[in-house]
Amino acid sequence: FLFIIEPLLYFPDAFGVEDYLDTMFAHNVFTVEFMWGRLPLYIIAIYPMMATIAFEIVRMLGVFRQYGTVVGAVCVGFVHHAFYEIFDHLGPQLRWWEWSLDNPINQPFFDSVPLPSVVVFAALWPMSLAFCAQFFVGRHIDAGRTFGGLELTWRTITVGLLASVGVVILPAPATVIGMGSTTVRATIYAAELVILSIVAIYVLSRQWSRLRSTPTDRPYSNDLVRWYAVAY
Repeated sequence: FLFIIEPLLYFPDAFGVEDYLDTMFAHNVFTVEFMWGRLPLYIIAIYPMMATIAFEIVRMLGVFRQYGTVVGAVCVGFVHHAFYEIFDHLGPQLRWWEWSLDNPINQPFFDSVPLPSVVVFAALWPMSLAFCAQFFVGRHIDAGRTFGGLELTWRTITVGLLASVGVVILPAPATVIGMGSTTVRATIYAAELVILSIVAIYVLSRQWSRLRSTPTDRPYSNDLVRWYAVAY
């Protein structure tokens, strides 16, 4: 997934999308960098970490089993958003990176962060990734199935490809309908985030209460992920 998304963001001209994306942001200088100094090591580390933690929190709460793949993916998007927005707002203020203020695709700004980033990068892309991962792998594992290396490889590649398509489809209402108006675009982005949040808060709180009342009903646990989060 990152192999598809990241090069487009850092080298839009090389992929012929500079008229649409242009330069959205630029990272500051760090000790360890990749892609000719444009991609710091911490970016490579933080995206898989946050996506994994968000997915596993939702999975350990039993949301996927109780409510299905779509609702589970919505909850992953919300949990990821809660973690990511701390990083997203601190980053530009600490000069870890700088947003292009005059790039139309970044408009409008929500304080120090573009609203599209608040919605798309914080909530919609992990939602898309979680949906594809659960649909192609997770739900089968929950049903007791196991995969061989080759089968898991093609499913992993498929998840990455389709999740990238989802990042284009999910924000489409805002990008298409709001094409000629920043206000309309902002309203639709905000509405998408509000709807996602309402659904996730209701489901997560209900699952939390249910598991606390019947602790023996916990369907899945992952101590590795808990220690991974603490170590990170």
